[in-house]
Formats: sequence, C-alpha cells, structure tokens
Amino acid sequence: MYTLIDEIIILTLCLTLLVFADTPSLGVVVFLCAIILVCICQLARTRTRFFALSIACICPLILPGFIPLLGLVSYMSLHERNWPCRLMWVFSLAGVTVLGKASFQTIALVWLLCGLATLLAIRDIRSISELAGLRFAYDDARERYLNMQRNTPTPTKPDCDYFSNLTKRELAIVRLVAQGKDNHEIATELFLSEGTVRNHISSVLAKKNLSNRTQLAVAYYQETSH
Repeated sequence: MYTLIDEIIILTLCLTLLVFADTPSLGVVVFLCAIILVCICQLARTRTRFFALSIACICPLILPGFIPLLGLVSYMSLHERNWPCRLMWVFSLAGVTVLGKASFQTIALVWLLCGLATLLAIRDIRSISELAGLRFAYDDARERYLNMQRNTPTPTKPDCDYFSNLTKRELAIVRLVAQGKDNHEIATELFLSEGTVRNHISSVLAKKNLSNRTQLAVAYYQETSH
C-alpha cells in the first residue's frame, strides 16, 4: 500500500504546479483525473492499473494541461512490479520536454517534482521490502521452531546467551523487532519515542555486528529456538 502522506504531498505539489501552469483552465479536470488515478492504483487489479497509468502518461503528450500530473504518475508507476510500467512515465516526460509542450519553467518544475516523487517512492519501496523480509524471517523461524517442538519430546529452555550483553530495554525491543513490528508500533507498545527506538536498534546492531533488522530477527529466533 502506498504511503498516504507521500500521496498527499505529491498530489498537493501537482495541483500547486497546475495553478501556475500554462493552461490552468483544466485544473478541475486534472484534479478529478488525479483522484481517479489514485483510487484505481489503490483498488484495481494489475492490468487495470497498467491501463490507467498508460493513459495518464499519454495525456500530457496530447493535452499540456496534464503535464503537472506526471509527478503523481511517476510516484504511482514506481510502486508497480513490472519494469515497463515503472518507467513509462520517463518516456512521457522526455516527450513533453523534447516537443516543447509547455514553457521551460513548467517543464523544469515537473522534472523536479518527478525527482522528488522518485525519491519518496524508493524510500517507500525499501521500507516495504524490509518489513516483508522481517515478516518472512519471523514466519520461517517460527515454523522451524514449531517443527522442532513437535519433534522434541522434552523441549529445553530457550538459551539467550547471545543477547546477554543487552539491557532489558534493548532485549524487549529486539523481541518486538523479531515479531515484525515497525518503529512506530514498538514505540507505542513500550511508551518510547521513535527516535529512542531507532537509537536502541542501532546500538543492538552495533553490539551484535549485524547489518539490518532482518538479520537481527533471524538471530533472535535462531537463539531462542535452541
């Protein structure tokens, strides 16, 4: 799912740019098209999303009033899985630039907006991938632990010597990280700020010489499943 805050930011910037564009009279139409596009990308199937994004990339080449919409289109497209759908907005943006469909100032601002949208989309994709990796590691480690429990007549007490050098607070955060919870959820459950949670996680990663949260989750479940 897309990040709602990022969608609002990109949509607001697109509409702001539309006000100062060369054809502001299409503002209402472009706004309605942007809302429809967001809804389709949120709710529709892959083929429908691809069709909607394709239309959204073609419109700026025909109607210059739709050029500011490319900022939102780039953000939505980059969340798709297939690469042609991810990159087709680039050809549309290059087309309106080469054909001179708008003033230099408008095109320059659209390029900047698409750059910002790309950075936000990359950040979102990395966060989603990291969370998916944590959930996969949690499910895999839990499945192996349950299989071991079924095959062991007298299970032994979990051994946590590997984490013996952590504080109680750090160990509590490690347990929640291993459960696939993000920083906001951990902060809410432990009544901490998200900054404090991030600092604790960084400290644990440094102590254990680990690179990321996924490795930390795997290490925790490997240790507790002994």
